[in-house]
Amino acid sequence: MDNQKTGALIRQLRTDLGMTQKDLARQLAVTDRAVSKWERGGSLIVSQADGSEWRVIYGSCEYSGLWWAPDGNRYVLALETAEGTRLCLARLDQNSESNLNAYLTMGVQASELAKYDYTPGPDGWPSIRYEFLQWARDSRSMLLYYNFAAADGQHHEGYFWYDCESGAVRAVLEM
Repeated sequence: MDNQKTGALIRQLRTDLGMTQKDLARQLAVTDRAVSKWERGGSLIVSQADGSEWRVIYGSCEYSGLWWAPDGNRYVLALETAEGTRLCLARLDQNSESNLNAYLTMGVQASELAKYDYTPGPDGWPSIRYEFLQWARDSRSMLLYYNFAAADGQHHEGYFWYDCESGAVRAVLEM
């Protein structure tokens, strides 16, 4: 599939229908920036072999999930990369997006999990895998799964609550 041709087709169909990028984004439950990327050929939409589901690929990243906070002011976006899952936290009320993995790791390093000697990744940060599970009702905290190998080779995994406002990791439950 040619990204440029696909993007031009999306643009043509959207304009033929008299829709703006925001209109199309609203109908597809994506951002207008995503529609813009598609139209510029920066992203690729691919169907699975059996045609049952769609994947959205942004360069070397593949869309994995999107979870809105109950208050609608934040969401977590998961992208799969060659290095693993990258979580992004968007705050609509602050018009910002951040690398959630980095904030989670800082929170973990300030928690009871800091007692383990982490194995550093190629970027110098501990190699900890995170998976988003759910938002708390207050939209301030989220439940996450973690796993990593300590420098001594022991595997650690479990769950914790992450407070988006304070950056604190709480209620660690190690498996």
